[in-house]
Amino acid sequence: MILQIIDGEILAESLQSLTKGVAGKVVRGVLAEGIAPMVPAMRSKIHSITGLLAGGLKLKMGKGDRAGRYSVYVDSTVTARKFEAKKHRPVPSGKPGRQYRVYYGALVEFGHRIAGSDERVPAHPFMRTVFDAQVQTAAETIENGFWDAVETKL
Repeated sequence: MILQIIDGEILAESLQSLTKGVAGKVVRGVLAEGIAPMVPAMRSKIHSITGLLAGGLKLKMGKGDRAGRYSVYVDSTVTARKFEAKKHRPVPSGKPGRQYRVYYGALVEFGHRIAGSDERVPAHPFMRTVFDAQVQTAAETIENGFWDAVETKL
């Protein structure tokens, strides 16, 4: 699920007039502000037994792997201690305070086939439904945030 914002010429020029570090902080902050309200709604839609997936759901900042590209994403991580307490088994080579990704989010979102059989576990979408319902509000928040940031920084 991608919310892609195509830069208008004026917005792109305004962001380029800021220093690279300031522009990155502005863009990531505005993106986080637009997407953050989705996280509690996603958390409430998760069908959960242990609560690890919902409990670990967080908004994270992307690494900026390409010049001029910024991202925020939703991921679920928990500490080894919490995982072991809920799952009653150790994390392989686990260090107690280290964060581990809750790997089965996609399996819950899209459903999956049980190994060794033809039986399927149905999908319980928690991200797509929230994203589709709130994408317009997020886009408006992000757009307004960009313009407010550009006006205050220039």
